[in-house]
This record gives sequence, C-alpha cells and structure tokens, in this order.
Amino acid sequence: TRLEALANAPDLAPRPTTRAFILSQAAQAWSQDGQETKATLARDKAVELAPDDAELRVDRAIARIAAEAHFEAIDDLNRAVELAPRRMDVYLVRASAYRYLGQMELARDDVERALAINPQYQDAILERGVISRTEGDKDTARRDFLTVLNIAPDGPAGDAARMNLEEMDVRIER
Repeated sequence: TRLEALANAPDLAPRPTTRAFILSQAAQAWSQDGQETKATLARDKAVELAPDDAELRVDRAIARIAAEAHFEAIDDLNRAVELAPRRMDVYLVRASAYRYLGQMELARDDVERALAINPQYQDAILERGVISRTEGDKDTARRDFLTVLNIAPDGPAGDAARMNLEEMDVRIER
C-alpha cells in the first residue's frame, strides 16, 4: 500500500515513531480489507519500530485475541501495562484474554485494577459480569449487568449487558 511505501521510505518519514504510526494505519487498512496476514506483518513491524508505544501494543494485542493468539496478546498487554499503568482499557483487554484462556482469577484481578482507576468504568463492570456469569454466579452477574444499564443504557456496553441478561433469563422447556 501507499502507507507502507511511505513508512519504508526513511527519507520521507525519518522518525521510527512516525513510521510505526503509518504502519499501524496500513495494518488497519489491511484488516478492513480482510487481509490479516498483511495486517499482522504491518503491526509487527510497527511494534518493532516503536516497542515502547503502549497504543501499538494494545492494537496488536486486540488483533491477536481476534486470531486466538491469547498468550501473545497477553505478552503485549503486559508490556503495555508497564508503559501505561493508569490505562484502564489495557487491564480490560488483558482481562478478556485471561477469560478466554479460562484464567478467571487473573481476569477478575485485571477488572478490579481497571475499576480501581475508575469505579464507573462500564466496560469493566460488564466484563466482571461476564466473568461472574461464566463462573455460574448469576446473581453477581445480574447485578453487574443492571449496573451497566444504569450507567450506560445506550451504546455497546448497554447492548451487551442487555443481551447477557436476556440470555440468562431464557428458559427452554422440554
């Protein structure tokens, strides 16, 4: 792509951080076009150029989770936490990765870290509800989903909370 050509032309984009940003944009374009192999290569090169950029680490981690490369995602997220320990979203994404791996205690720890930064962080409350539901604690899950609906009834978190409540309440009779 033109973005990759620009990123690979040091005379046009001499700073590694600038080149990394351009490559991250190319990765998004490749991903939107369904070309994940090329997107992965661009993300990896971006992180190689700017290894201490927390945002690049989080972006790559999200893509890795989507590709079910959870351990690799956690590696990126661990580094992102070191670089930006007050970013709640980093803890939340890592909690999701841990949950996918069945590591509920680690997932719950990261949700609590995010909530320690912002107790009203609806996405973290939602994730805590999902963890509780996964563990079979429907009362706690329901309480968290209802809290999300009180905080943010509209938008993705509210929609997800509503969907979780509906799924919990569906009863199939035989």
